[in-house]
Amino acid sequence: MLIKPNLLAGKPPEESGYHPSEIVRQAILLVQAAGGIVSVGDSPGIGTPDGVARKCGILQVVEETGVRFAPFIESVPVSVREGTFHQLEVAREVLDAEVIISLPKLKTHQMMGFPARSRTCSAPWSACARSACTCRQAPTRLSSP
Repeated sequence: MLIKPNLLAGKPPEESGYHPSEIVRQAILLVQAAGGIVSVGDSPGIGTPDGVARKCGILQVVEETGVRFAPFIESVPVSVREGTFHQLEVAREVLDAEVIISLPKLKTHQMMGFPARSRTCSAPWSACARSACTCRQAPTRLSSP
């Protein structure tokens, strides 16, 4: 099982007001208690996966609980029949996981105040693929005709 904490940038809890390490710890313990084999991984928007996870305290939790850290470094091309993009590069760990548990994070921005939106499973691709995709991204139509 892949636990995806939806990391954005490496800030310690005292700066962000968010304690992702304790939320991740409890998710790991619940999955382990149910007999699941856990890995924790993400591709943060700013910084490296290892660096962001370390600053947030998640890497310490990973080490303490004995689970595997999945840094979303390798990506695999996946063909898509419809939509703007006809091929996406998705992190190998995402494709290999039988179950993905995406831990939602309250979306906050320093300049926006408190928008009260939840950020869930975004960016299941590697950091390298993310930068290439961001540069090519076109507006997406979310509603059906």
